[in-house]
Amino acid sequence: MLKKYVLTLIDYNYWANGLILKYADRLKQDEYFNKTAYSHKSIHEILVHILFAEWVWRERMMGNSPNLATVSTHLRPQDFDSLDKVVEKWFNEEMKMREFIDKISEEKLFATLPYTTTQGDEMEDVYIDIITHVVFHGMQHRAEAAAILHNFDQSPGDIDFIRYLR
Repeated sequence: MLKKYVLTLIDYNYWANGLILKYADRLKQDEYFNKTAYSHKSIHEILVHILFAEWVWRERMMGNSPNLATVSTHLRPQDFDSLDKVVEKWFNEEMKMREFIDKISEEKLFATLPYTTTQGDEMEDVYIDIITHVVFHGMQHRAEAAAILHNFDQSPGDIDFIRYLR
């Protein structure tokens, strides 16, 4: 039963990402890269940050703990010169995340995952908490992206979970 809920959260995550990406695609290039007052400077940087977080957490859950050296060579905003390249990478990441989530057992959802942070600190969290974090973290930054899109008359509209369910 819980596994079904986790799958719903992941479906919601990628549905909401899809809306943001759809409306971001309507921006002019200078609008897409335009500096803002938000946490990651531009909608481009926000999107790459969400993508990066999904990647790093999936890697950890799969038994890989990317370190600072690995991270500095993966998924940096400067590695993507267009939204199309971000979307392409995200599509691949989504497939990997969905494959991982499809295979995880309900029992493992409650297991503790020891991992090393990108800074080298040893940590541990429960799988279901990590998955929930990935969705909530994405929602925080999608809200920022939605506000930026709104400022360019490209609002994605309501990206609430309940809207997705309906």
